[in-house]
Parts: sequence; structure tokens; C-alpha cells
Amino acid sequence: ERGKADVEATAGQEMTNCVGLCSFSGMCFKPGTVPTLLAATFGREYTQEQLVKDGTRIFMMRHAFNIREGLTADKAWSSPRLAGKPAIKDGPNAGISIDVDPLAECFYEALGCDPKTGIPSKEALEAIGGLENIIATFYGNN
Repeated sequence: ERGKADVEATAGQEMTNCVGLCSFSGMCFKPGTVPTLLAATFGREYTQEQLVKDGTRIFMMRHAFNIREGLTADKAWSSPRLAGKPAIKDGPNAGISIDVDPLAECFYEALGCDPKTGIPSKEALEAIGGLENIIATFYGNN
């Protein structure tokens, strides 16, 4: 599924931040290290699936705050240079530009968000769990 790997990487980065590791630690530790550290911290098994779910919950909380403050997907931006606009003239990436809009849409769809606004669906928020206040903010208390 397109976008799923980006969601998992984003969730993993959120959890890496939570355990206080440097973002570059992923290059040094073998896969499964963060769940092992979390298991030692909490005294119970911590699976990769739980890591993705919890990391996605953290991301969605920040994302919901940004939406509430007016930063919807259609207003989010990154430097055009990041996408090669204008394309560099020399080197291995000379002449290459990337259309990032379809990538963002795939990411939002994989999260369960509207690909144009970035607003999460009620179903996506319920599936993650623990986001009742965000659901109430976007969809009321029903």
C-alpha cells in the first residue's frame, strides 16, 4: 500500500523521540531496538505493531493541533528546493525534480486522512484509540 511505509517511518520517528534517542540512532541500532527499550521501560512486551500505533497516535495529536490552528494539508509546504525545483545542474541528481503532491496524498490516505485537507477521519482516530478529545473537536461528542 502506497504511503504505509511513510506512516510507519513517521510513527517510528515519533517513538524514537519519545525514548530520548537521537534521530540518527536508527542507523546504529538493529531493527527492534526501540520496542526492546520500551519493553524494559514499561515492564511488558512492546511489539513493533504497538510502536506504530502509539507513534501514529502521537503524530495525530500534533497534526490535529496544527489543523485546529489553521495548518491544513493544502496550506502545508516545504521548500521547493527539497523537491528539486529548480533542478540542480550538476551531479547525480542533475535535472531531477519530484512532484511531492501525490506523495503527500498517499501519506494522508494511509493515515486515514482526507488527502486534500489532511483532516483525519473519525474512523481513523477511533482505530488508533485514546483520541476522544480530538474526535470531539472535529466531530462533536456523538
